[in-house]
Amino acid sequence: METKKPLLSIRIIYWVINVLFWLLIVVSFFRLFDSILLYTGIDTNVGTYLHLPVSVTIQETGHLNQNTTLKLITYSDYSKIVDPPVFIEKKIAIVNLFFFLIVTYIFWIFRKFIKNVKKGEIFSINNISLLKKISYVLVGVWLVSTVFAQFIYFYFINHIQLDNVKILSGGFFYNLNLDLLWNALIIWVLAHIFITGLKLQREKDLTI
Repeated sequence: METKKPLLSIRIIYWVINVLFWLLIVVSFFRLFDSILLYTGIDTNVGTYLHLPVSVTIQETGHLNQNTTLKLITYSDYSKIVDPPVFIEKKIAIVNLFFFLIVTYIFWIFRKFIKNVKKGEIFSINNISLLKKISYVLVGVWLVSTVFAQFIYFYFINHIQLDNVKILSGGFFYNLNLDLLWNALIIWVLAHIFITGLKLQREKDLTI
């Protein structure tokens, strides 16, 4: 029996996922290496700036003239700290490494899924299990990132004193990052669509 050649789009997705997966492996390795250097005190150039997973709104007050006061409000998805304290840098370096490893793991699962589809194995228990696993991991990442964002805000950002800038917000609901949760829900629904597809495929096979 002749094996059907997979669609060009599937082959392109498969190779793109492979490239991204190995790039993430390399980046995760360098993140691990940087974290080791940071904790041993060998590297003095790691983290000259630091991205914090916290959304904030910053207010600056100024004057147009003697009688008019102006307020400039700026929204930021992520806060960047230049030359952060080493103890903060160490904690966030470990968390960032953890997230890179989790993202690499998600790509590894998705790579297996696309590989199965490329081979013609679409509606299968294996693929359904892979999709569910991705959705569960995304929910876990969302929970950890939400807790971490609250920790960073309440124990670090909330205590920053700036001369001319006032941080207005950045509390719990402000940093929920619901995109991960929506992606997890979409993939979970997709897994159940595959369950329906598997049932229909089995019924079709029984009628033949």
